[in-house]
Amino acid sequence: MREAIKDGRLPSPIEKNPPRPANKRTSPKTRTEKRWEPLTEQFLAQIAVELQPGSVRRHREALNHFACHLTPTTIQAAATKENVLLYRTLRAGDKKGDKAITRCTINNEVSKLRRFFAYCQELGLITKNPCSGIKALKETDSNADAVILELDEIKMFEDNCDAEFKPYFGTLVRLGMRKGELLALTEHDLLKSPRKLRVTNFKTSTGTSDRYRYLPLSQTAFEIIQAQKSIHKEGLLFPMSHSHNWLRRKLRQTARRLAKQGLLADRKVKIRLHDLRHTFASHFLANGGDLRTLMYLLGHRRIQTTERYSHVLQSSISEASSIIPY
Repeated sequence: MREAIKDGRLPSPIEKNPPRPANKRTSPKTRTEKRWEPLTEQFLAQIAVELQPGSVRRHREALNHFACHLTPTTIQAAATKENVLLYRTLRAGDKKGDKAITRCTINNEVSKLRRFFAYCQELGLITKNPCSGIKALKETDSNADAVILELDEIKMFEDNCDAEFKPYFGTLVRLGMRKGELLALTEHDLLKSPRKLRVTNFKTSTGTSDRYRYLPLSQTAFEIIQAQKSIHKEGLLFPMSHSHNWLRRKLRQTARRLAKQGLLADRKVKIRLHDLRHTFASHFLANGGDLRTLMYLLGHRRIQTTERYSHVLQSSISEASSIIPY
């Protein structure tokens, strides 16, 4: 090249990307598109190995409802956050008989869609689960919709519920924990001296300083957790060997049984697991507990969140005139 330059001849430029022949067109690289129906059947066949037939049926119903509203052709076209949010909106307009579909039902169906899309993600068909980051719909509109169990009703629940469900119910109603906090407990979280239970603040923790909270245990609560520890010697104290909504289903089965016997008001049949947390907070305040302590026990970050439970004191306030002796 140097000799060519000395002779006055310039070398031809080097082409990094030579032009393509005019008669050949390169098609863009496409990924394999998976059809909706065959993949859903493949998913249902896999979960049928580990789940009960009723749970598989509910997964199928959720997928069918999603398909009826959005008519997806491929998994890639269906797996968008916008589609999931649109499905929730459309599903809220459906009816079951004369009654509208409840928010609880919609939340359960979205959780089943989340599991299906997680399966697609494991297969490498999608890069992100479209249900991730979507918060569950609020299932009650106000504190007036919350179900508060009285002391005699708590005893009736424990006397009439299944033996397997009883320790779960007894712990939640006595300590006011969230469901996820209960299911994460291990044998190392039971502290005997002093007799407390270490609970991980998954929802509200901001660092190492508030990662845990320590709940004092009554004698009954201590005996329940000690019994669970002797049964499950390694791993979780409250394992979930059933579907994720087993706790709620058992709670409502017991409520319906009591209502049929005339031992529970009909309005309390739709009790939720979170209502056991409401029950704990209400009894704590009604028996002289203060909001700051309740804030710590419930694992709230702001006192304003705990103040929602102060409505249970209204009945006590209305009777204040009869308490003052002068």
